[in-house]
Parts: sequence; C-alpha cells; structure tokens
Amino acid sequence: MEYGIGELFKRISDNLEKKANMALSDSDITLSQSHMLLVLRKTEGGESTLKDMEKHFRLAQSCIAGIAIRLEKKGLITSYTEESDKRIKHIKITEEGKRLAETTEERIKAHDQQLLSVFSEEEKKSFRALLEKMLGSIED
Repeated sequence: MEYGIGELFKRISDNLEKKANMALSDSDITLSQSHMLLVLRKTEGGESTLKDMEKHFRLAQSCIAGIAIRLEKKGLITSYTEESDKRIKHIKITEEGKRLAETTEERIKAHDQQLLSVFSEEEKKSFRALLEKMLGSIED
C-alpha cells in the first residue's frame, strides 16, 4: 500500500512519539513534559509564562497548564503568579528539572543520530533542508 505524504508523516510521528515515551518512562516524564523542560532550560532565567508556552507549542491553555501541573508535582518546575495580575502564571525550571532536561537532550541527540544513520552526510543535509522547506510552506 502506498501512503500519501501526510499519512507517512503521521505514521512516522506516531511511531517516534511512542518510542520516545517508552524511552522516557524510566524518567517518569512524557515527551510533552520533556519538551517543556527543554524549552525552559534554554530560556533566560529558566522561566516563562504559561501564555508564552502556549504560543511556542501552539497548544491550548488547558494542555499547557496540565503539563505544567504534572511537572510541578514531580518537582521539576515551580510556579507563581504575578502580584500585579494574578491571571499571569510563571513557571521556572528547578535544578532537578535542569538535570533531567540535560539528560533528555543527550538522549534525543543520540536517537536523532540513530534515525539518520541510514543517510550519508549529504543526504542528512538535504533531508533537513527539505523538511524545513516543507514546514515553512505549511506554517501559519
């Protein structure tokens, strides 16, 4: 059976997410949670607002809030509201969260290398360029 391009990407994405969640299970976090930690780790001061996270991930407030709540329960982030506007919630990565994000980033790089191991160096560059071009054509 020949799949359309969209279906191929969906199947690849689903498989990658499943394998990543399995690999992260020993750390007791999900792929979505690890992504939030990785973003926080790279932000100034290791913190952000939930609103900025919504924009970054293009997810609904309820999804981002749920991820943040679970990370806070695990001691990987802390949260607080602004004194001047209680509607604005900030999250900040903890030292434990930073350590886990670092380990996770190393695992992601190793996994990426494994995925791309079937390509030559030139093919890797071309593949990345084509993916970025495709993404640019569909992002709003």
